[in-house]
Amino acid sequence: MTNHNIDGFTIRPMKESDNRNIANYIRAVIDEHKASQTNSVYDDPTTDCVFQCFQGVNAQYWVIDYNGMAVGGCGFYPTNGLPDGCAEIVKFYILPIVRNHGIGAYILDYVIKLAQKAGYRQLYLETVPLFSKAIDMYVKRGFTDLFLFVT
Repeated sequence: MTNHNIDGFTIRPMKESDNRNIANYIRAVIDEHKASQTNSVYDDPTTDCVFQCFQGVNAQYWVIDYNGMAVGGCGFYPTNGLPDGCAEIVKFYILPIVRNHGIGAYILDYVIKLAQKAGYRQLYLETVPLFSKAIDMYVKRGFTDLFLFVT
């Protein structure tokens, strides 16, 4: 797996030592957008151990590294309940320092290609309307609404 360098940021596979930073940036983005902290990725116990969750399954998670610290990331995972050949785009969150450099779009496109190379024919993701800029990126890549879930 090759690292990618863009505008002083490095996109690389996650390491076990990234767990704390991954959890921190996910929760920081949730807080920034005032999204729900309950029954969401915010209080999901897997948010604190992403590295371990991705071991032994046909999944990958990549981080955006800035000066040795993970400041964003995106991955794909064969979430339970999805049909064969389908994976979920997961934990795609980036801190403000990363935004407006095209890096979010780059890592999303890269993860989509990696998922296809891993044999997935369909990709699924979950989001909320608060993440409108991310939703615009998903729509540009062919994602469509399956349903609206309101809590």
